[in-house]
Amino acid sequence: MLDEQMASKEERRMLYELEQIENYPVQYVKDLQYLRKLMVEYPSVDMLEEIKKFAAHKLDKPLKKKSNPRLALRRKGVHRNVSSPVEKREDDSTRCQSL
Repeated sequence: MLDEQMASKEERRMLYELEQIENYPVQYVKDLQYLRKLMVEYPSVDMLEEIKKFAAHKLDKPLKKKSNPRLALRRKGVHRNVSSPVEKREDDSTRCQSL
């Protein structure tokens, strides 16, 4: 089990949501480290909301034994909410023009 002082209230809520997903192999320390990594990589994404959407998606398409749930969370949840490389290039060019 996870030490209460090790995770923030928000992190505990995210872990709780992951626990509710059928066949999600919860490993508290590993999942906490992974969630923190995602939050650093994607600071503008509401991670709790994305986990809830992912959980709802998995109600109709449950995880299988050979599923990679952490990768699926990244692909189906977090990654899809990030700007495409084209949008990033446009943002960069706009930033350069303003200089």
